[in-house]
Amino acid sequence: MAATTSFRPRGARLPILVIALGVVLLAVGIWFVAGRSDGSPVTPAQGIPVAVAVPTRVTELTPVGHGAVTTWKIPVALVGLRSVAIGPDGRVWVTEQNLAEVASLDGNELTRYAVTAISDNAGAFSFGWGPDGALWFTGYPGGSLGRVMPDGRVNLFESRGEAATTLGIAAASDGSIWTTDPNLGAVVRVGSDGTVTPVVVSADGGRTQRPGFIVAGSGDQMWFTIPDTSQVATVSTTGDHGITRYTVPGLVTPRNIVAAGDGTYWVTLEDKAALAHVDGSTGHVAVVPLHGAIPTDGLNDLALAQDGTLWITTPSDTVLHVSTSGRVLARVAIAGASYADGITVAPDGAVWVAARDDIIAKITP
Repeated sequence: MAATTSFRPRGARLPILVIALGVVLLAVGIWFVAGRSDGSPVTPAQGIPVAVAVPTRVTELTPVGHGAVTTWKIPVALVGLRSVAIGPDGRVWVTEQNLAEVASLDGNELTRYAVTAISDNAGAFSFGWGPDGALWFTGYPGGSLGRVMPDGRVNLFESRGEAATTLGIAAASDGSIWTTDPNLGAVVRVGSDGTVTPVVVSADGGRTQRPGFIVAGSGDQMWFTIPDTSQVATVSTTGDHGITRYTVPGLVTPRNIVAAGDGTYWVTLEDKAALAHVDGSTGHVAVVPLHGAIPTDGLNDLALAQDGTLWITTPSDTVLHVSTSGRVLARVAIAGASYADGITVAPDGAVWVAARDDIIAKITP
């Protein structure tokens, strides 16, 4: 099932931002939510909220070397780093979930963007690159959605309702943005014109199937995880947005997912020291146990290296480098960390990690 609506820009606290957003509202007319109180459909509104400058704070950080690992410590405690991304200009971006901010590291210079200047209800969790060099971010556990434009201005979109969430996010081949909404049991398409189309995954409103993370697949498909029911699934980016589910054996909890580039997909498991490997052409799913010294019983995020191997974070200080057969090639400890979370591989092969202990780490293989 699919319904169409639009995100609404939340009101700003700063007078200038209020005026700017008010201009947008006048331009696009009355905005609509996902449905009227009587459940009848509404005509979708379209529009992208104006991008505005937000306050920034710049700090020069001191890198600390630990062999192959270099770390930078965020100057504020308990910011809750979750996701990490590399920009086309080489800047390293991280989300600060606890403070609902995004930050970029350029060399040793950290610039933190106060997204909450636009709205108290803003959030920052996962990253996904969109068209025109815009870096999109989700607002989990809230339902906001935002993007940082190449010039540093920020768009912020309101959630589809108080119960909505935005968790995983990725761009489709047609330029649309897809995000997951675990609370309402849906995946959500955001068109280039701002039109939003929720696609229901869980008929009971997210009580039994809560979509997790999402990635662009081959052709016109997006792949996403469903942790509650030990599944991965696809949604078509065209037509009626049909959903197809595939079961991961063993009643496990799929977490994050990446595309291998050959029509297959790798998935981390939260409750098992193993990966799931999905053949997109056949739908066959196999569990690949990791072989070697594993510090935890489950895995967090993962990233694909240029040679096809995988880098994986664990809920500890340890990052794993593993082969496609599951063999542990290397164990790397992040000094000062107790929970490594987001991970990505830069074009130069360097591995970047966001640890919840307010640490950005770079691993030089």
